Amino acid sequence: MNTKKITILITLSLLFLAACASPATPIVPDNDPIPAPANFTGHWVDPAMGFTLDLSQSADQLAGRHEIVAQGGNKIDALDNSIKGSVQADKANVTFQSSFTAETGTAQITYIDENTIFWKIVTPPNGEFYLPTDVSLKKVAANLVPTESAVSDYGVIAGTVHLLAPPTPRMVIYAVDSFTGSWRFVETEPIDGEAQFSISVPPGTYIVFGAAAEATTTAVGYTTDEVTLAIVTVAPSQTTAGITVRPPSLNECGAMMAYPASPDGRFAASPAPGENCAAPATTSSGAYVPVTLEVCQTLQELATQSSGFTFGLQPSVPFQAPMSTEMGHACELTAISNGAAITDSVALLNTLKNGFYGWTEYPPFASGGPMGMGVAMTRDSALLMISVTWLPSPEANCPTDQPISDCPLTPEQKLYTISIRAAMQ
Repeated sequence: MNTKKITILITLSLLFLAACASPATPIVPDNDPIPAPANFTGHWVDPAMGFTLDLSQSADQLAGRHEIVAQGGNKIDALDNSIKGSVQADKANVTFQSSFTAETGTAQITYIDENTIFWKIVTPPNGEFYLPTDVSLKKVAANLVPTESAVSDYGVIAGTVHLLAPPTPRMVIYAVDSFTGSWRFVETEPIDGEAQFSISVPPGTYIVFGAAAEATTTAVGYTTDEVTLAIVTVAPSQTTAGITVRPPSLNECGAMMAYPASPDGRFAASPAPGENCAAPATTSSGAYVPVTLEVCQTLQELATQSSGFTFGLQPSVPFQAPMSTEMGHACELTAISNGAAITDSVALLNTLKNGFYGWTEYPPFASGGPMGMGVAMTRDSALLMISVTWLPSPEANCPTDQPISDCPLTPEQKLYTISIRAAMQ
């Protein structure tokens, strides 16, 4: 082979390699956005049906709650931690439970985009339920309910409800946190005698009251003195039992105490007796507001001087006075300790009470129980609420089948909260 032929072959090979390395038609990069991974966490709403889902996703696990208002408000199907399941790609296969039945159903939730999901029931539960068969929901801004791990720390308020005479119709019972204003409710079934109820709630202090489902005003509640709603203290993962929700005592004026409106607006408040009755008037001239910051700081100093405890200060927290029909706000002082430092809660309460010069004790607003007690004081248009309550520490592992007060605890395992709230009208 001569030199000329070799040169031609080499030239053709180089041209072929160049063509392979640099194609005539350039590759155009794909500019289509990569779909975001499905994230079901959020507050999802269908306003037309009044159906909401509060979902929390952790890796491939999904948990949450539902709520739907049906039959023009006559049926409210709502339950915490009612939804559990797993996520695969853009779909979540879940079990769900209605607040009207213990049976569960299955559903599939499809992630459409960051603002839309689609709910579809696959297997309906046996029994009464009001969740829709299929519906699209939109994401809106809202605070998520606690995740499943937080819900597992909830306690339970359990007891009975009845009217003046049997039978007991369908009743609606509310538990309202006296500090935060958060609330839960349950509906009981009609029964010839007393109806039993239980409400799952976060740890805290609650007032418990309610109404007949077909009524327009609240008319029953848990009281120990016949003039105020008593405080119910709930510890994590514990049941506070023996709560009797009933009508008030009666005299020639009628009912001896008032009840607040239900927090969902379903039932109006029940008025208090008139000024000429034996029970104190309970309607106020307006919602409570916090005392001034200067006054609250003075109360803080007095509380520290008399008790020796250091109090934190919150200028404004939600507040509802006993027997009041209105929510308001108050300044709050809080100190935390344990049974090693607080050996006599009654003595501590009296010490605090005596330290507030110029204030007068108001017995109708006093409260008490096995896990704490409280007193009220007034000065002009201001109201002072002082309470000393305790809960067992998580390490105590108190049995769930007995009252918390029967749990054997070391002093260090009794965690005390000293609360002082001051408001004025």
